[in-house]
Amino acid sequence: MDVQVILDKSQRTAKYSSATFLRNMGVPTFIDDKHAIAHNKVMVVDGHIVITGSFNFTKAAEESNAENLLVVDDAGLAQKYTANWNTHLAHSVPYDGNAAQRQFGSRATVSSRAGAVQTIGAENQNSIVYITKSGTKYHRAGCRFLGQSDVPISLAEAKRRGYTPCATCKPPE
Repeated sequence: MDVQVILDKSQRTAKYSSATFLRNMGVPTFIDDKHAIAHNKVMVVDGHIVITGSFNFTKAAEESNAENLLVVDDAGLAQKYTANWNTHLAHSVPYDGNAAQRQFGSRATVSSRAGAVQTIGAENQNSIVYITKSGTKYHRAGCRFLGQSDVPISLAEAKRRGYTPCATCKPPE
């Protein structure tokens, strides 16, 4: 599955945030710091299923809160939500823990990711991977071979430059 996430800037300062958890699990994670909070709760699955509602995908939402969740199978609607996601991705910055936020600053961009369609369950040549300055491999976020100065890049660009996938973290090919 290809999963990518945009979270709001509050995730930067939490001691162990959802952003850190997702990054450590190898999920490309981005921070949208153009808005006070990222209040969207949307998943697009396989380019045609939209999951949305007030549900925050938290333990409290599941066990304590009065929430709603809507699942719609509509490719046209999924395309609109994906376009909105891409708009936010275009002004978001890669999250790679506090080190990455120091490295990239709050307004850095990775131009190769603009316009990428991010869905669950679809192959995506615009997935973000990481390259080292001195190596020839590309890696998932959180790979043990990455350091503070490693650079996020689209999968397509990494391949174009001749990088090959890391055998340890097994990024998308």
